[in-house]
Amino acid sequence: TAIDGNRRGDVVYAVAGASVHRWTPQRAGWKSASNGLSGGTISSAALDADSSGMVYAATPTGIFKTTDGGVSWNAGSPQMRGKPISLIATHPAYKTRMLLESEREIFVSTDRGTTWNPTRPLSGRYRVRKFTFSNSDAGFVLGGTLASGVLVSANGGLSWEANRYGLEANDISAVTLDESDRRTLFAWTGQGQGFRTTDKGVVWNRYSPPWKPDEKATIVFDRYNPTEVVALVGQAGLYYSPSGGATWFPIP
Repeated sequence: TAIDGNRRGDVVYAVAGASVHRWTPQRAGWKSASNGLSGGTISSAALDADSSGMVYAATPTGIFKTTDGGVSWNAGSPQMRGKPISLIATHPAYKTRMLLESEREIFVSTDRGTTWNPTRPLSGRYRVRKFTFSNSDAGFVLGGTLASGVLVSANGGLSWEANRYGLEANDISAVTLDESDRRTLFAWTGQGQGFRTTDKGVVWNRYSPPWKPDEKATIVFDRYNPTEVVALVGQAGLYYSPSGGATWFPIP
């Protein structure tokens, strides 16, 4: 249900239900990394920006944390204990900053998850599917949402503005960035339909990828470099884009 790795890609954690598994090149296989993890089905997992042994897991009963690569887990911040956490993410550039979504409210931490505060505006209620961090502007963060368009933050996730003009009530599962133009962004629905903006998210228009409109596609991207995108398309197989979705190449 969730997968994350470090920047080099040589340590990977995969979530299956309520368990976590770790892969390293030395083992060339998967090892259970769930000792002490008892929060129930895990909805999201995130690695610390500096340490591939420090991992956070979002569960229906709060946050769990390991500092030793899954050898042992402990309950995280008491502030979030008992809260259902839908999504958790670590900022790849602001090393102590984290974001999470719980019951349609976004929280931010500036001390590696020890304390959390609701983001501005306090009245914001969004079901966030995925956060996207720019690798050229640390303050620029995006969030794909269910029925609320794309969230945009200019200060690293402390406050948000919802932009949905042209996106209607679509389920946005991923937002990717153009390789060369910082004002051009791409939004992808859970079905693989595409949208593009050339004004940093103010207005969105339909954007046609190379697969057929009725072919369901799952879009994934490198969280350290969100211009690197892969699409898994129904019976058509795999497509790769080095430009956030501006151009696509089939992978045989």
